[in-house]
Amino acid sequence: MYFHSETSNRMLKQINSFPESGNVRIKNVAQFLSVSEATVWRRAKDPDFPKPIKLTPRITIFDAQEIRNWVDSKRNVR
Repeated sequence: MYFHSETSNRMLKQINSFPESGNVRIKNVAQFLSVSEATVWRRAKDPDFPKPIKLTPRITIFDAQEIRNWVDSKRNVR
């Protein structure tokens, strides 16, 4: 049970530290969703997932509010 509590606390910190608005890098999105960066890229191909914004050839960002809205929409489906 101790591990479950520790994991829950870590997940809550990730959720609370993810910004409500603004732009975030893929690493932050992956941490927020608890998936790998490769999974975020795969999901970015899904028309329902927020589209990445390419700033430079090496820098891509996502809109934090769009990511939160996407997560909320997935919660409501269940």
